[in-house]
Amino acid sequence: MKFLLLPFLLLFLSPALQAQWNILPSGTSQRLNAICFPAPDTGFIAGENGTLLRTTDGGQHWQPLATGFSVHWHDLHFVSPSTGWVVGDAASICRTTDGGDSWSCTGPDTASLIHLYAVHALDEQTAWIGGQDFSANGYLARTTDGGLSWQPAAFETHIWDVNVTAIDFSDSLTGYAATRGYVLKTTDGGWSWFITDTASAFAGQMFSLLEDLAVFPHNDTVYVAGWYDGYLGRSVNGGGQWTHHNEFQNYTLDFLNPRTGYVAGWCQIHKTTDGGETFADASGGLTDLFCEVYDMAFTDEWTGYACGYDGLILKTDNGGATAVRKPSRSPVRINVSPNPTRATVHLSAPARVRVFDIMGQLRLLAGETDILDLSTLPAGWYMLVFSDPQGLVLQTHPIVKE
Repeated sequence: MKFLLLPFLLLFLSPALQAQWNILPSGTSQRLNAICFPAPDTGFIAGENGTLLRTTDGGQHWQPLATGFSVHWHDLHFVSPSTGWVVGDAASICRTTDGGDSWSCTGPDTASLIHLYAVHALDEQTAWIGGQDFSANGYLARTTDGGLSWQPAAFETHIWDVNVTAIDFSDSLTGYAATRGYVLKTTDGGWSWFITDTASAFAGQMFSLLEDLAVFPHNDTVYVAGWYDGYLGRSVNGGGQWTHHNEFQNYTLDFLNPRTGYVAGWCQIHKTTDGGETFADASGGLTDLFCEVYDMAFTDEWTGYACGYDGLILKTDNGGATAVRKPSRSPVRINVSPNPTRATVHLSAPARVRVFDIMGQLRLLAGETDILDLSTLPAGWYMLVFSDPQGLVLQTHPIVKE
């Protein structure tokens, strides 16, 4: 129902807001997890229940593609408009060399119980995949023969519960992987991996659910984004040390160069052109749409795409920017009690509240209130996102439902 309402909601927005981000027809209501544009007008999207989409006209039309698998696809990467990879649950991997018209696949392998959440390809023959096995151990592997065989990589033995969520390489030897609380690095082409900046990692400064990262050809600048707690990390020495911004809850990022990029998630999207010193609100006033965005891809500084829940696809031709601001905590501070809770939560000030689960899915939406009822939600970890009546995010707060 929400997917059907979105186009009608735009009819009631001002023309200025419509010019920032536009909803594109996807033809599906499936959750869309990953997007990649290997050329300005050619893009691909991967989603749940076997959903794969392709556009060759800048997103105006999206064609469904078929691999023969109905698994949840979590990530994809194309090295050209013709050659790309997609990975998902049950160790499922598919590769195309004709732009998605046909696919060569392995899996599903339910016996392995390895779920793949990340893929990065260097060329038609070389690619890396990452995810998590049934024991909650991180998994990384490499192919050099176009996927005919995969060689698992070596980890430091104490790393566990990492769930590799993103992989990127700056050259054929140097790569990075995002996990829970760690950024891993390889300098031997992905055969072995180690933790970057162990002082920050073991002190808990990076203990967030890291979801995405960006590196640049032959450059030591690295960005990583995550949530719970909100995190944007930047390193200019290949991960040796990180500077940390903890203001925004981020689910995805996309950087065009070491200083210009976008970070998005949890009802907000921001742009920086100075390496994170300042941010511009890039939502175009449509913060509600970015509550359920899971990935984005920009083809240049102004033209970008995003995908997410219920078949949502967005496009901007002007970067969506509205106002520049320094990163700083909101002066509004809402206290939450009790935490943990079994049902009712009391807020110290009235606010609009969105409740997201640990997978980033919206589970509850409440209007202006100072009492929140979570009794219908199962036990687990959640994130509360508070906003004012205009939709401006005031604060985020983790909570445990017993």
